[in-house]
Amino acid sequence: MVAPATRLGCTEARAACRRAADGTPAHNLQTLPDDPGTITRNTVESCPEKTMSFQMTKPPTLLQARAFDWLGR
Repeated sequence: MVAPATRLGCTEARAACRRAADGTPAHNLQTLPDDPGTITRNTVESCPEKTMSFQMTKPPTLLQARAFDWLGR
């Protein structure tokens, strides 16, 4: 027979506040893939003639940057 698993005190605190030790929101395997979907790329055009345009990409959040580092991107 195997004893039931027990959590450490710090793990209980993180689960209660739904935040990781570094203060970022805690995610699970269902919610983490949704977070990178908030990265946006905007096209900026000069007015009124619209002769120049460029694209601006919103910088990733700390969590997104860490996820990309883990993925090797």
